[in-house]
Amino acid sequence: MMDLEFDIATLPFVPLPQRDRLPGCAAIYFAIDQGDRMLYIGQATNLHSRWQSHHRLDQLLRIHKRTPVRLHWLDCRDRVGELSQLEAFYIQRYHPLLNRTQVPAKQIIPAEAALQETLLKIAKYSIVLGLRQPGAIACRCATARSAVAIALCPPSTFAISVLVAR
Repeated sequence: MMDLEFDIATLPFVPLPQRDRLPGCAAIYFAIDQGDRMLYIGQATNLHSRWQSHHRLDQLLRIHKRTPVRLHWLDCRDRVGELSQLEAFYIQRYHPLLNRTQVPAKQIIPAEAALQETLLKIAKYSIVLGLRQPGAIACRCATARSAVAIALCPPSTFAISVLVAR
């Protein structure tokens, strides 16, 4: 087992936006802000790959806008089997702010809702004409400012849709 006590400030680091410069080694990593607050501690078998799509990346980038965040790492390429124990030790020792907190969920808008929202925004500026075969499935969405007609037809037919600004 390695010596667990050391000054984290002596470890190599990169600013968070330069995470693509992280090495591909196994490591324990420490996300620290400019005020030396410990934000997050984690482990990786490949540090570079881990930070290309880290689950806390968006959250840490938002913090970075207010106060720079840097990523320090402890090279553990010779201690891969100890990563979990090392991570647990440092989390218990430093009590990072974001460990053991819920990761903020990304807001996902269904494609149909996003399309409808976009059509309604542009409706006041548009008039769209086309052809529609009689009997084709069509739906209409109207608001106080606009009316949108969307027709669904077989591929060999045409649609007439009129989008009128009011």
